[in-house]
Amino acid sequence: MNGKGTGYVRSTVGEPSVVPTIPLTDTSGILPDNRLTSNVALKNIDNNFVAQTLAGNSWIKGVNSALYFNDTAGPVDKKMWRIISYSDGSIHLESLVDNLTAVLARFSFTRTGFLYAPAFAGDGSNLTSLNASALATGTVPIGRLGTNAPAADTFLRGDNTWAPAGIPSGLIVMSLAPCPVGWTRIAWDGYFLRGAYPGTVNTAGGAASHSHTLGNLQIPGHTHPTATTTMSPEHAHGFGIHAYFDSQNDSAGLLNVDGGNSGNMSRGPHNHRTQIDFDSATGNGGAHDHRVDVPGVGAIGVVGGMDAASNLPPYVDVYYCQKN
Repeated sequence: MNGKGTGYVRSTVGEPSVVPTIPLTDTSGILPDNRLTSNVALKNIDNNFVAQTLAGNSWIKGVNSALYFNDTAGPVDKKMWRIISYSDGSIHLESLVDNLTAVLARFSFTRTGFLYAPAFAGDGSNLTSLNASALATGTVPIGRLGTNAPAADTFLRGDNTWAPAGIPSGLIVMSLAPCPVGWTRIAWDGYFLRGAYPGTVNTAGGAASHSHTLGNLQIPGHTHPTATTTMSPEHAHGFGIHAYFDSQNDSAGLLNVDGGNSGNMSRGPHNHRTQIDFDSATGNGGAHDHRVDVPGVGAIGVVGGMDAASNLPPYVDVYYCQKN
């Protein structure tokens, strides 16, 4: 062996002989582990390095170089992690399925200073200059709005201050449109509002129409006093009749002048006037008056009635809305 210089002998049935130098160009065969020195990096049967302690400033070099971690006690598909440096200049922390065929989660760091991940959880108090316009999901807790503590009856003003609401709960307004959000319609359709007597708030009453019954109207029984004319002293009443009239015109016939029909003469149209003149007086009567008696009557009832009439003045229908 020594006479061979840098050569070496390999046995097919046993261990190889130790030689001072093994040429790096020799790529055939396998050396037993107990023939390697303690400071040589070890590989397992799939030609990967076995677990070992890395010295300070150790390097992992190569395209898409990676360092793998395998927690053999972990559950299925939760054993494998790797840190991998991709050729695009980013470095990723990745969780993989056990057979390394798929990435379950990835946290990426880029040279531009950004961190990308499917989700983040933890204390973000040191995060600054967040872009609020990029918030796409979730709701900002009410306690994170405003400079003071909110309450159920406050609203957030333009100066970022919680202030008492301008419209108190229970207030009722009229609206021509359906009640908006935060208001509830009250079932007061068909009613007018009236100031409440003590203890009668929200009590309905009245009627839309009315009628009058005349059967209950009566004139009670009554009598009329006897009437007597004023008494006059003894006196008489004078009277007179003065009249005249004409007979009907006669314009035909002959006048027999001798009664024997031996001589007749004709006559022309004429009439005869008759006049009556008579003056007299009644006899004197003693002093007297005239009495008129009217009999008494019973109660006079009125029958019948009136049709129902509306109580409604001109109106406009509106919605009544109450603040929640």
